[in-house]
Amino acid sequence: MKKADIQRLSIDRYDYPLPDERIAKYPLPDRDGSKLLVYDAGLVTSTLFRSLPEQLPPGSLLLFNDTRVIHARLLFHKVTGARVEVFCLSPYEPADYAVSFQQRSCCSWRCMVGNARRWKDEVLTLQVPIGERVVELCAERAGMDGSDAIVSFSWDNGECAGDHPGCDAGDDNGANKGCGGYHVAENLGITFSELLEAAGKLPIPPYLNRAAESSDDVTYQTVYARVEGSVAAPTAGLHFTPELMNRLHERGIRTAEVTLHVGAGTFKPVKSPLMGEHDMHTEFISVSRETIERLLHRTGPLIAVGTTSARTVESLYYIGKKLHERENAHEVGIGYGAGGKHPVGSGQGTGRECEIGGERTVGSGQEAKDAHEMWGVYTVEGKSGGKSEPGSFLFKVGQWEPYEESDPIDPNEALEAILRHLDRTSKGSITAVTQLMIAPGYPFHYPDGLITNFHQPRSTLLLLVAAFIGEGWREVYRFALENNYRFLSYGDGSLLWKNPK
Repeated sequence: MKKADIQRLSIDRYDYPLPDERIAKYPLPDRDGSKLLVYDAGLVTSTLFRSLPEQLPPGSLLLFNDTRVIHARLLFHKVTGARVEVFCLSPYEPADYAVSFQQRSCCSWRCMVGNARRWKDEVLTLQVPIGERVVELCAERAGMDGSDAIVSFSWDNGECAGDHPGCDAGDDNGANKGCGGYHVAENLGITFSELLEAAGKLPIPPYLNRAAESSDDVTYQTVYARVEGSVAAPTAGLHFTPELMNRLHERGIRTAEVTLHVGAGTFKPVKSPLMGEHDMHTEFISVSRETIERLLHRTGPLIAVGTTSARTVESLYYIGKKLHERENAHEVGIGYGAGGKHPVGSGQGTGRECEIGGERTVGSGQEAKDAHEMWGVYTVEGKSGGKSEPGSFLFKVGQWEPYEESDPIDPNEALEAILRHLDRTSKGSITAVTQLMIAPGYPFHYPDGLITNFHQPRSTLLLLVAAFIGEGWREVYRFALENNYRFLSYGDGSLLWKNPK
């Protein structure tokens, strides 16, 4: 389907009545005790999620999103008593998730700010108990990035002189300095990740209409969650248990992992009547060499666990296609230089090269502009020590990219191009940001099946389901509503087999 056709798509066609009582406010006691709707070639059947191994042929490959939900909601109080909520969305400086989480004194994030009109220039502080200690976390507004606030965080890094009020002086050797007698080495060990875990609250979906509870810290994480960064769970994976995973392996079903850090945009409703007026949210993805090789050499069907896994693996096609085109290009300044190690114009040897998320960068200025226009790279400006660093990039998959006219390539060729790129750059994973919109008419390249929950009406997630199984989505949702299925994040699941072409 062409871009103009997708942009004229009316969201009104993807609406259905969802009574509030059908929204699961809490999970079932047993993760795999939820219902499982199975859709195959137009036929709808019902079973339990724990029967999933029997629904999949041996040799299947399940693709999981191993992201972990962070405690992104920080609640500060001004001296006047006014409450200000700072909702951490994504790292700004350092821009790399893992590096930002490991910062030990300061970092800045893109945030949503609740009660923003009450917060002007003052520094907000929060006393954070960690073990037997208390660390002071400070937050200060540092500008805007579009509709997001940039918030600078700083906290005690342990470099105490031992002479401020309330400080216990250290011993003669200086081994036990200040701040209540805490060891400097211990203070230096406090990372932003630890601060968020201790001070923040888990961001559960707004449609649950309740506050987060301690039980959500467990139930709103998948059992395989590993990589910190999401502000919402990849909820299709909430049904899996260690026992179920073992049974899948015993049946000869393989698994692989990708990472997509789910952003708050996943809850963003489609308010415009036509899809061409809707801006798709951008999310960070990372896929290891091992996973790409498993995708390439699989012998059975690929089942994406969740819409996030589906969007990630489909984004690989467009990244690989760009790399394949780059390899075949003959224009001056495009492709790889002598020895095939670094891209021409990468700034190698010029002092203008840096790395974010494992990708070699182009220099700032015209080189970065050319790279963006030709290869869809995403420029990230950063500062370090007060000095601007060169523009850095991750690959970017655009919202409308699949619907723009271009010559397709074999999906496996795209994966092979990524592997060659990883060889050239000596990297273990490909990183990118994706804005990919999957809507009816989208040509899927990899998944044969999709495990997913039941989504909100008029949402991009429902559009993805409709793209995968066509008009069959209406029968699936009608059956689920009539048979008391539970909807949304804590609800029941479905196994959908792609409609044959």
